[in-house]
Amino acid sequence: MPGDLWTSATRHPFLMAVRNQTITPRAFDRWLVQDALYVADLLTFQARLLARAPRSAQGVLARGCLGLVDELDWFEERAARRGLSLDQPRQPATDAYAALLTRLDGMPRSASTGRRQASAGTSPHSPRSPLQSRTPSWSRRC
Repeated sequence: MPGDLWTSATRHPFLMAVRNQTITPRAFDRWLVQDALYVADLLTFQARLLARAPRSAQGVLARGCLGLVDELDWFEERAARRGLSLDQPRQPATDAYAALLTRLDGMPRSASTGRRQASAGTSPHSPRSPLQSRTPSWSRRC
């Protein structure tokens, strides 16, 4: 099963169209906008995580935040070149990713370790996950 999920995710028609340079401008534009929305949500999540992280983990999280800022700059530049507004409605899969990040952000800490504990439904393979119906078709947000 994991091999099937990997193949489905890495051989998705969207990715194959990108690889083969046959992606339509409309599909690329939709991906660009939706991925920018997702990365903005991820930056917010990661910044909140950085604020709570142990000192030993702060460097890698801070560098990750800087990378996401650079990625958002790239999205803004590309959108401007293509005459696109990044202020567009979210697709259902983009909303599902945002919901997952919100849920992860609110996970309780373990009393013994101080670490956040995963709860049922945080894995995309969990039957309670909002991503279950979208896994491995992650690019439905595109």
